[in-house]
Amino acid sequence: MKISSKTLATGITVLTILGASATVLANKDHGKRDSDDCDSDAVSLVQNATLGIDEAMKIALADTPGKVIEAEIEKDDGLVVWEIEIVNNQNQVYEFEIDANSGAILENERDDD
Repeated sequence: MKISSKTLATGITVLTILGASATVLANKDHGKRDSDDCDSDAVSLVQNATLGIDEAMKIALADTPGKVIEAEIEKDDGLVVWEIEIVNNQNQVYEFEIDANSGAILENERDDD
């Protein structure tokens, strides 16, 4: 079954919002917020980001060709960032942090786990 890039991007966006919700829940108020607050925080991050998920994935893939295996948006040290994980042809996983407003690659490291 072949999956179009648009379908993949939509699925990743949904996972991104869910992942950001879980991140917000884990990091804010020690789990005292309800899921509706977390969903609105994640949606707010996506809506206020200059750079969409597609652009963030393109930036990461231009640096390290491969396949995106995870993408999420979160706030890190006051910046909204896209976290993108890519697996290359050698099955090495690279983790990127991309500024969701400027598109700058803030971090690119190989995951040795």
